[in-house]
Formats: sequence, structure tokens, C-alpha cells
Amino acid sequence: MLDWSALRIILNIHREGSMVKAARVLKANQPTLSRQLAKAEQELGVKLFERRQGKLVATEAGLSVADHAQRIERQLQGLEDTLRSIDNEMSGLIRISAPAQLLPYSLGDVLVAFQKTYPDITLDVRVSDEMADLETAVQN
Repeated sequence: MLDWSALRIILNIHREGSMVKAARVLKANQPTLSRQLAKAEQELGVKLFERRQGKLVATEAGLSVADHAQRIERQLQGLEDTLRSIDNEMSGLIRISAPAQLLPYSLGDVLVAFQKTYPDITLDVRVSDEMADLETAVQN
């Protein structure tokens, strides 16, 4: 199973269309990204990118991984924004929707640390690979 680091690499290669440009965005070096991509492709058993006219273009599998990675990125950003805005004296309920693959590798430790820091805040974590309408969830 891929971790967030591998997903970020795949997402940025897809966005930039180039290993060099993705390395620049991620502040890493190109050989490291190449090794990480090769490792991800080996783990998944599929080719994620093809070289076409000097650009790296995502395969169907690569597009699927990039799509999932983009959703995870948005969810992590939303969580970080929420956590930054919380004050030590706050209490209440926070609803979080996260894909199953995110919990064991990235989100689990963050949630445990958050709960220790803010014990008066209840976390309602919904695990699903579908986009959640949290506004509707509040009404239910």
C-alpha cells in the first residue's frame, strides 16, 4: 500500500508532466523521485506514467492514483486548516471524512496527537473513499 509520500510524488509528476519539475516543487532531487516512482509502480504492479513527446503522461492507472491522491491532499489540507484554527480552550465536535488508505499511514497519528492535545473536542471520523458532504452530515 502506498503512503502519502509516494502519493505526493505521483500527484506532482502528474501535475507537472516532468520528473525535474516535480522534484523542484517537492524540493527533492530527480533521482530520488525516479526511485520512488519505480518502487510505487513495482508495489502496484502497474505502469503509472509513459513518456510522450518529452513529457510524462499518466496512464489510466496513473490517473486513478493521481485522482485519489488529490482527494487525500484536499482532505489533509482541510484537516490542517481546522487544526490550526483551534484554540486550547475550545470544545465541541469536528467531523472528518477520510479515505481508508489514509488512516493507518498519515491521519491516525495526527488524530491521536490531536485528541491528547484537545481532549474536550470530539472527533467524528467517517472512513470512505467517496467525497462526503459534511454540511449535510451536520444536519443529520
